[in-house]
Amino acid sequence: MIKEIKKDREKPSANLPEREAADHAPVVSDTPPEHPPESKPPKRKRSRWRIAGITLLVIIVIGTCLRLMLPWGVRWYVNRTLDQNLLYEGKIGNVSISLWRGAYSISDIRLIQKTGNVPTPLFRADRLELAIQWNAILHGKVVGQVIMENPEINFVAPSDDSESQTGAGGPWLQTLTDLFPFKLNSMQIHNGSVHFRSYKNQNQWMSI
Repeated sequence: MIKEIKKDREKPSANLPEREAADHAPVVSDTPPEHPPESKPPKRKRSRWRIAGITLLVIIVIGTCLRLMLPWGVRWYVNRTLDQNLLYEGKIGNVSISLWRGAYSISDIRLIQKTGNVPTPLFRADRLELAIQWNAILHGKVVGQVIMENPEINFVAPSDDSESQTGAGGPWLQTLTDLFPFKLNSMQIHNGSVHFRSYKNQNQWMSI
């Protein structure tokens, strides 16, 4: 009996290969395999720079359009202001804008009588400039100044009522004030002249 028991112990187990196979079999897990996180490009920073660039471009385009349209708008406003007088009409040349100085200038400005037979304008100037008076800002005031180059005023002594030109009936100071958004504080006149004209005949004027 003892020998038989030893023999039984020496016999290899029939299930040993199956156990070894089970030990070496791959373990299948229900959880998906973990992968290292992929590095993504910084999209937020790029999108911020893109938005900032587009915004700056839009601002530049709008500012350029407004700058190009500004002389046209000022010209329309000046003509509208000068034409408020029923007796005289205004005619102007080019309008120039100087934003950094807070100024604009009108070239070849004239005030012509609508009625009668007067061939010379009541007022003319080669250039009229309205600008901010910067030295007044140091004293805490925001006011403007007027600079006239070669201004000329023409009064006409009539031989009849149709040839009279006195400038009466026009609020000229108010008209000049309306041309600038700030209160006008000073005026500079370069090479100005005032003429009193008398109409002797149809082909001759007398200037005093």
